[in-house]
Amino acid sequence: MAPLSLALFSLVLASAFYILLSVRRRRAFTNPKALPYPPGPKPDPIIGNLRHIVPESTWLRYTEWKATYGDIVHVTVLGTHVTILNSYEMANEVLDKRAAYHSRPVTTLLGELLGWGDAVPLVGYGEKWKTYRRFLRSFVREDVVSDFCLVQRQEAHAYLSRMLENPNDFFSHLRLATGAIIMRGIYGIPVASSKDEYITLAETVLDIVVLIAQPGKFLVELFPKLKYVPSWFPGAGWKRKAKEWRVLTTRMVERPYNALKENLDAGIAQPCYVTTLLESQGASEEVARWISGSMYVAGSDTSVSGVMSFVLAMILYPEVQKKAQEEVDRVIGTERLPDFSDRDRLPYVGALLTELHRWAPITPLAFPRRSIEEDEVNGYFMPKDGIVLANVWAMTRDENHYEDPNRFWPERFLDEGHGKPNTDPRLYCFGFGRRICPGSHIGDNNIFILVVSMLAAFNISKKRDANGVEIVPKFSFTSGLSSRPHDFEFDIKPRSEVVSSLIRAHAEN
Repeated sequence: MAPLSLALFSLVLASAFYILLSVRRRRAFTNPKALPYPPGPKPDPIIGNLRHIVPESTWLRYTEWKATYGDIVHVTVLGTHVTILNSYEMANEVLDKRAAYHSRPVTTLLGELLGWGDAVPLVGYGEKWKTYRRFLRSFVREDVVSDFCLVQRQEAHAYLSRMLENPNDFFSHLRLATGAIIMRGIYGIPVASSKDEYITLAETVLDIVVLIAQPGKFLVELFPKLKYVPSWFPGAGWKRKAKEWRVLTTRMVERPYNALKENLDAGIAQPCYVTTLLESQGASEEVARWISGSMYVAGSDTSVSGVMSFVLAMILYPEVQKKAQEEVDRVIGTERLPDFSDRDRLPYVGALLTELHRWAPITPLAFPRRSIEEDEVNGYFMPKDGIVLANVWAMTRDENHYEDPNRFWPERFLDEGHGKPNTDPRLYCFGFGRRICPGSHIGDNNIFILVVSMLAAFNISKKRDANGVEIVPKFSFTSGLSSRPHDFEFDIKPRSEVVSSLIRAHAEN
């Protein structure tokens, strides 16, 4: 049987098995006012708008729909209602101000079969989430932030040293720097290589999460009863994979936590966020394990994305790099490396970082919400158990807020004379309401210290080909829960011998 025919045959068998187990019932919505759903593309029979939802860079398609249907768009996928919020005002009204949207969708493969249902980003709104949220408040305690800043500064200096010695291995150095910050800050465990098991394990699990999150990739997310299909059944290879993936997920959550516990028992544990949770906050081991595991898998990847976008911006907009370096030189000089205490005295660098969050949002499509009750928004009906998506990308390109939104232009956040409100993207790029990313300030600090250190130490420029012609990288990004630029080539060189000596001196201390 040809591969295509086999795939089709397996799909038919799996669907038949599902039907034998259960007939999918259409939810009964009351809608007493007979309100219309928000506007959107016309659905097809049975499958709804499934063929309209592209698997790659879905946020771009949703942004196109904004021009046709407006700030709130409605689609259905095999009976599931999905609402897309395409403006900051609409997302703020729905996700910030209304308690009906604080929960998350139930994910069969990721949540149940892989065991991610207890992770901070996926847990439903209830007692467990309220417990998490109570302990997550300690993430903004002064002592925790101070401990993180110390680690972030030290790892930024180590990153500069590695870049100085081997500038061609930029991505590996960046992975190590961000991974080391997370491992030391969360668990008090140092890592010395980008191939360290802790770093590679987190990346492997994140790749699995991104794969599963692709729309329509796994039928079990659309037909939950398929989880009962035996793993030997034709077309059920995903279930065999799920068993392997669950082992990796469990290992990722438990291994660094258990290593820390061993260090605690031996009296050699370094102060870190988990010790704060356990010793100062009185968190249970289960709560500490899942909070730390959630931060571990998400933290380093988002920082990598932010710094890669910074490098891309400096290549495409060299005049911005020059202005930022002039400010760094004027404020800090050339006899030391930047520190967090310099941040308030670097307004242009601050505007650059703000613009970076807007120009290349790390999560262009916010993690989905689930409505826990029926609601009315702007005269439209919002059904219970519907999925709500905030299209962050559309917000960053909103011409009502940003003049020339596709341009990387830090000055927009320094000069209010352009006739636009220039809304700070931090109001929406880290999430909304009670489900906002609890580690947003830590991530923002990660990007600040790495970016300002690179500005002080290196010149970033376009690479030239064999004929001496500059290679201009494309403005294109990966798809997934987080997004970063596709791989590109560039040159990076120390700005002077003085700064090279300064970096080496810090590395020796």
